[in-house]
Amino acid sequence: MTKFKVIFIPLLVVHIIFLNQSLKSQTVSDSIKIVKGKIGYDYIFHGKKFYFTNLGDIIKSNTSATKYYRHASFNRTTGNIFLGIGIISLLYSSVSQLETRDSELILKSIYIGALVGGTMMLISIPFKLSSKKQLKDAIDTYNAGLGKTASSKIKTQIGLTSTGPAIIVRF
Repeated sequence: MTKFKVIFIPLLVVHIIFLNQSLKSQTVSDSIKIVKGKIGYDYIFHGKKFYFTNLGDIIKSNTSATKYYRHASFNRTTGNIFLGIGIISLLYSSVSQLETRDSELILKSIYIGALVGGTMMLISIPFKLSSKKQLKDAIDTYNAGLGKTASSKIKTQIGLTSTGPAIIVRF
């Protein structure tokens, strides 16, 4: 019985330390932090700054968060398309009439270009704002899922094998 205590107590201590370290490392270091930057928000993962497009590679391990990220990506792309069309129409209308001497035609062209371009830029705003909200939801869902997945990924037990007492680790 004494030999069993000598082997069992160190195994129990190692088991407790290993279990606590694995759970702490999963939930603390794997989370994505949102930090207010100079222009917008910065996304920090493992101490490094990531951009919108890079976050998809990190978030894809959580299917619920991936759904939010896909919606955010679609809205961001749609908003960028409307914004680009607005800028192009605004610039084209003002530059295309430089050779014309008729001031009334120049004003009409600039007015129409500004109206179309401004409208397209205004249409892009809700898409861009929705994209930011959905990306925040994706990050929150990803971070919330870490606690659930961390405890279910690693399962440790103390048991007996054919060679004696041992720690059984299942991934």
